[in-house]
Amino acid sequence: MRQRRREMGFSLPLPLFYDTASVRCLPDFQSCYGHEQVGAEGRRQDRLCHVAYNPCKVFSSFTAYTGRSGGAKEKKTDSALFQEVMILDMPGIMSVVKSKVMSKRDELQIFMAVAACRTARAMLRRLNTGGTSLPGKLAGWFRKDILAITSKGVETILVTGTNGKTTTAGMLAFAMEKAGREPLCNRSGANLLSGVTAEFAAAADLRGRPLGGRALQDRQKRGQKTPGLPTDREAGLSASLASAAILDFPAARDSGLYAVIECDEGALRQVTPLLHPRVIVVTNLFRDQLDRYGEVMHTLEAVREGIRLAPDAVLCLNADDSLTASLALDVPNPVVWFGIEETAAQGTHPTSFAGKKESPTGNRAGQGKLDTEKAKYSEKTDSPERISDARYCIRCGAEYTYRYHTYAHLGDFRCPACGYARPLPDVAVTSVDGIDACGSRVHMRIPGKETSHPSPREIPVRLALPAVYNIYNAAAAISAYAAAELPMQEILEGLAHVQSSFGRMEHFTIRGVSIQMILVKNPAGCNQALDYLYAIKEPCTIVLCLNDLDADGHDISWIWDVDYEKLCGCRNIRRIFVWGKRAEDLQLRLKYAGFPEKRIRRIPEKELNRLLDEIYRSEEPVFILPNYTTMLPLRDALRRAAGKDSFWKG
Repeated sequence: MRQRRREMGFSLPLPLFYDTASVRCLPDFQSCYGHEQVGAEGRRQDRLCHVAYNPCKVFSSFTAYTGRSGGAKEKKTDSALFQEVMILDMPGIMSVVKSKVMSKRDELQIFMAVAACRTARAMLRRLNTGGTSLPGKLAGWFRKDILAITSKGVETILVTGTNGKTTTAGMLAFAMEKAGREPLCNRSGANLLSGVTAEFAAAADLRGRPLGGRALQDRQKRGQKTPGLPTDREAGLSASLASAAILDFPAARDSGLYAVIECDEGALRQVTPLLHPRVIVVTNLFRDQLDRYGEVMHTLEAVREGIRLAPDAVLCLNADDSLTASLALDVPNPVVWFGIEETAAQGTHPTSFAGKKESPTGNRAGQGKLDTEKAKYSEKTDSPERISDARYCIRCGAEYTYRYHTYAHLGDFRCPACGYARPLPDVAVTSVDGIDACGSRVHMRIPGKETSHPSPREIPVRLALPAVYNIYNAAAAISAYAAAELPMQEILEGLAHVQSSFGRMEHFTIRGVSIQMILVKNPAGCNQALDYLYAIKEPCTIVLCLNDLDADGHDISWIWDVDYEKLCGCRNIRRIFVWGKRAEDLQLRLKYAGFPEKRIRRIPEKELNRLLDEIYRSEEPVFILPNYTTMLPLRDALRRAAGKDSFWKG
């Protein structure tokens, strides 16, 4: 390839090299090349496209090279070789060049990618192992850009962040399903590139076209042609292959082409260039899995890079998180902000440290813009462990002042040095009317983009999930619906009946015992779970579980940043069980927290059945706080006892 480039006289590096004639120029590149091989008139032709960006002028030149066996390459210009060319001139992204011609090689690669994905998933699910990641890896092996192909034309809402992405995505998917939209979603939580690819490839036809709607299935059964989608016969498939159970069309979706995808923070920069989401939701950013992500600033930069690769997406950002809010700086994306107002922060939780603060002065204007008003902020700072993830300004390094907090470093922040401050939320929780084990009741101010309600309005919202962080998740879901310009009533009705995602506030009733599972995997999330338990006054049993496998992160030092000391003041906690590979570390942490040793019982890792027997024999409600890999076997045992579905079925 290098020799060929020298023959052609290229002096610039070749940043992208694809088999398709689709080119996207990233902001850091000055030029971009695309390459496609097609058969025409019985000979092989190589198409090359060079699109260069000049700040003062945008131009394109198309040069075709005809290769003859054993001979030199003849250079000629022929723009007719390209049937469709579209050049987008916008800041940060340069060009998109597409060709309608697809080679037989491309068709075969796509066919094999989709077929391999469906075959692997069908086989793995017959073994009840989920098939959430390996099928996507196989599809990507046959065709690296299979995600871009199978997601073309799909309206995608992408949800990322440290905590709450699974629950927020579940809220959105539930609301859409209740409204009859039936979106594609990765319910199992497989949120890396392979997991996202598996969902889209398994839901595409054998030419990689995304399928949606029952009408499509009806047309296929009647043999009618659907505009833009080929029938099996047109795809060149035999009747026997098209009717095979494994390679048949997936279950129909009721209407439209929608997807709600949860994405890992570290994988965002891999997924967004291929998926081209319409909306990107960032719930929050905290320290998580230090041996994988490093410090939280590394996570922030990974998310920022992913957003830069999706300049057309609408961002839904947490206005109360100084790290998340900084993602709106220096990007062209429109932003919808969500957050909790001071009037609501005081009622978020009995252990909340949002106290009575001095009221802001003046009228806050500029909705959706960074608020730089000179309000009177309290100079009082909370204990460092509360806000250790973001104590200092992302722009100048000065220490933030807060008018109020909700939890961790979330709240109404402001830098006294440079003026960087919390934006005014578009979707705002204005009051918390009640939180109990059955859910939450709040009032929210929502944007007025609908015809019947052109102005922002405050409405009561019923959420079927408890805890403060789920109120944030609900606000994020509403902002995503607003950004996607979907009917607001759908998400409001959905929130009132939404069910917990697997392992996230999930409830089981087995042999008359009430069991609730709350996934915890970092200090911020675990502290919020403990706040929830602290508010429960009835006698209860707690099960703490900890592993240090790859999916959890090998560094478990985060448990020393968790405020387990608050458990010492809970007289209603009868017993605490610890289980997992690092159960001894948990036992030691509780001892140092001051919890009585006689009330702590350690169950050996290999004695899961013994732990289950203790849970089933409990005379009071049981709350299980596992990290990820301890959750999977526990949840599988509990769901079988309770008659629930496997985790990959949601």
